Amino acid sequence: MFALVDAVGFYASAEKVFDPSIRFKPVVVLTNNDGCICAICPIARKLNIPKFQPYFKVQNYLKQHNVVVRSSNYELYADLSERMMTVINRFCDDHYVYSIDESFLRFTGFTKIIDDWADYGQTIRRAVWRETGLPVGVGFGTTPTLAKAVSDVINDIFKVNTRFYRCGIGAIELESELFQQADMFSVSADKPRMMECLDAINKRYGVGTLSIGSEKLTQTWNMKRAFLSPHYTTRWSDIPIIKCN
Repeated sequence: MFALVDAVGFYASAEKVFDPSIRFKPVVVLTNNDGCICAICPIARKLNIPKFQPYFKVQNYLKQHNVVVRSSNYELYADLSERMMTVINRFCDDHYVYSIDESFLRFTGFTKIIDDWADYGQTIRRAVWRETGLPVGVGFGTTPTLAKAVSDVINDIFKVNTRFYRCGIGAIELESELFQQADMFSVSADKPRMMECLDAINKRYGVGTLSIGSEKLTQTWNMKRAFLSPHYTTRWSDIPIIKCN
């Protein structure tokens, strides 16, 4: 038996974990540079907000319905994803992380102790919610494909007159530096040991502690994130503070 655990509106749900003030409000998350809507929480879905719609086209509509808008906080999402996967891993024999918010589970030895798969799915959902604050769906099937189909059935995975294209990326002509044929008429200016030293220092003391002088000649590009939430789990200054009276 296989299962697919899928977080519900992952980016939008992740924004609510450390911000109780928006937990019961409609929330959407924008793509890079605040371009399009990429995640919609279940509450916001009731407003028929179109996914992947350019933000400027629906900006006024979102304001009219008091929708909370957030920029993509990839640092937060990555950390919560790791926590979610850690919890899920306890409930199966084999665990394969399919994406940042989806994970396949395979049950072999576990099948002997599971009497009710629906109840077991609820157990997984409750554990993830209790330990991460993320809502997830669990679909079971005799193959990974069927498990994913069950998990996605409520999202209408088939759309009439919609074309899909299959593509891939290949890495070719990869070779070890030890066996690379050098040019006998030119001397390489590369200094591997120096770069290893630079990487080691930046890894220990933080990215950007040391840099190459020529880097300062070009302007650093920063992604537009006007609605960015705090980095609750990856930055000391953003750690939530709880005050008890």
